[in-house]
Amino acid sequence: MPDASLRPSGVSTPSDHTAASPRLLAPRGDVPPANGKLEFRWQEVADTSGYWLEIAGDAAFSDLVFDTFIGRGDRLSIALPVSEPSRELFWRMRSRSDSGWGAFSEPVPFRPGVEAAPVEGARAVTAPVIEAPAQPDSAPSEAQPLQPAGGVPADSAALVLSWSPKPGARNYRVQVAAEERFERLMFDAPVGARTDVTLYDLLPENGRTFYWRVSAQPDHGDAAWSEAARFKSASIEEVQGHERAQYEAAVQARRREGVRHEAAPEPLGAEGLTSNRLVSATLAVMLISFIIMVAATFILATGI
Repeated sequence: MPDASLRPSGVSTPSDHTAASPRLLAPRGDVPPANGKLEFRWQEVADTSGYWLEIAGDAAFSDLVFDTFIGRGDRLSIALPVSEPSRELFWRMRSRSDSGWGAFSEPVPFRPGVEAAPVEGARAVTAPVIEAPAQPDSAPSEAQPLQPAGGVPADSAALVLSWSPKPGARNYRVQVAAEERFERLMFDAPVGARTDVTLYDLLPENGRTFYWRVSAQPDHGDAAWSEAARFKSASIEEVQGHERAQYEAAVQARRREGVRHEAAPEPLGAEGLTSNRLVSATLAVMLISFIIMVAATFILATGI
């Protein structure tokens, strides 16, 4: 779970706050979800480049349940990873301008309550799970990007970034940039102990190439960044089309491999070779026995 003291980069003290706090509209009080999702709505801040949303189990935000970066917009639908649906929660937001992050809004309490009947046509956006996965025995020494990578298209409306874990890491930092030198950052923030994060409405759907990297942050000092991974911003339809094409190509490759296997004779194993040798030896003995028998019969018949 991310530490409550972790905040998006660009924030120092309240006197440095330059971006206005967004006004939170909903949810407030008891709000049953629709289709398992809750819609968060706020009043947009002028000249903002994005927002940071936090949801916690207490007003001090020491028990974070969910947090994420959101691009421009005034609402977000998410599925909260909460084990107790009727638990009272608090949410707050801050906005970002060219000068940095502003102050958080006043916390607003709400209670998810009991799920209502499904609402037809409701937008479903899956929220990332906050809990850190178990560390594998063969984990690499440093965190490295997993997906997206290699220039594949990625959903710009809900960009999911995942990376390999570093043993013992308690906090990771993620950067997304418009160029490989990371001088024009689109996103730069700590994300806690998780090994994936979803960034909503961060990038345009224009097929442009972006880069991202991750770093396991130590308690003190600086940490090395991973190698940069690249991807292309795209719509969800383009991403699904790419995945479908990859699947069909894999199926065709397996079919071609199967045809080659059927055409080629199977090599004999050790047992097959031994069996063939026994058959050959038996036939040779039978032939020799037959020749001896014929010779003996001829000798007896001629009296030689």
